[in-house]
Amino acid sequence: MIILERLLPDKGIFSIDGTEKEIQLSCLDNCREGDVLMESNGIYITDITATQKRYNYIKALQDSLWE
Repeated sequence: MIILERLLPDKGIFSIDGTEKEIQLSCLDNCREGDVLMESNGIYITDITATQKRYNYIKALQDSLWE
């Protein structure tokens, strides 16, 4: 799973299975921090289904802390 960890002025930092890598912003297509990415022809785009699934999982974990 490729997750966009943070955006810097000139590059994005993403992790693949815990290993951080850098990528030029020009290779990111409308991605936000925390998105699950998929690569297509050298361009990284948001995997909307996987991002929503990840968000729901994290939200459920947070909610379980306050139950």
